[in-house]
Amino acid sequence: MASTLNHWDDDDLAAILLLIPGYDPHDQAGDCVFDAHAAREAIDFFPNMLKHCKGPIAGQPFDLEDWQKSVIANLFGWKRLDGSRRFRECFLYVSKKNGKSAFAAGIILIGLVFDGEMGAEIYSVAASMKQAGFVFDHVAGFVRQNPALNHKHGGCLRTRPRRTTRRDPPSPARGQGTSLRRRRFPGTG
Repeated sequence: MASTLNHWDDDDLAAILLLIPGYDPHDQAGDCVFDAHAAREAIDFFPNMLKHCKGPIAGQPFDLEDWQKSVIANLFGWKRLDGSRRFRECFLYVSKKNGKSAFAAGIILIGLVFDGEMGAEIYSVAASMKQAGFVFDHVAGFVRQNPALNHKHGGCLRTRPRRTTRRDPPSPARGQGTSLRRRRFPGTG
């Protein structure tokens, strides 16, 4: 994979790490170490392997904003002593119309491609099936546009997610989210 960050030195990458407001990646790092090469590879994955699949920029490389580079560098650059990632979960607040679904889809694909784990299970949680479908559509679109990804992973993208429960999780926008609405489905009474 050709690197788009080869011209960056370690100081530039160190500055990128600190772009998340209110977050110091060195705080509570313990024995974890930062692997600059792994961070660069993960950041480079987006423009080198992914092309936008929707909207007016469809077909163009997925160039990350600086805040997105910071998230990726922190998620995939920090390692434990055994080589596993320091962070295994990411909870990110991002306002509307900032490409959350596409960004989440890219993170899903990095986990699928870079970890090298056979039968890896990667979960994307959404407040609704519709939102989960947006992320799935981006994953599928990214894979279908890249011959290498499509050859290796295209077979697992045949269907969209299905509802596994009769109830949607409570929406944070509706009060405290303490109750579930009962839905009626045809043939269930």
